[in-house]
Amino acid sequence: MQRFLARRFLLSIVTLFVVSIVIFAMSRAAGDPRHIFLDDLSTQEDWDRLTVSLGLDKPYYQQYGIFLVGALQGDFGKSIKERRPVMELIWERAPATIQLGVAAFAFSIILGLPLGVLSAVRRGSPMDMTGKVIALVGQSAPNFWLGIMLMFFFAVKL
Repeated sequence: MQRFLARRFLLSIVTLFVVSIVIFAMSRAAGDPRHIFLDDLSTQEDWDRLTVSLGLDKPYYQQYGIFLVGALQGDFGKSIKERRPVMELIWERAPATIQLGVAAFAFSIILGLPLGVLSAVRRGSPMDMTGKVIALVGQSAPNFWLGIMLMFFFAVKL
């Protein structure tokens, strides 16, 4: 068991490392962020100052190190669009996200638990098959499509 847990722990570290590299690469693949902050009328001195302040003058491995240390400390940088700290934006939207998560969890318990019990008690019955179909559709349908269909059903049809 200890060997299994140690292996899982090491795999989770490798996974987090790979995910951090992908996130860093995606943030750099979006293009040069200096074009968002500065216009064509800016001087070369402005470009150079912004390059240094954003850390773009350093090699990629140093930029990644700075990114990783900042992420581990909870500093995700500034949003280019909002020009505010990313962590501030996350905390601003956290209550709505938590509310949505709790509502989804409650909905799944209220619907899933009775359906599961009925399917177990009446195995092979039409109720069991209906429960299996609902569970299969709920798990395999894309979230955005299922959300649109549920909004249509509850808002338009009911």
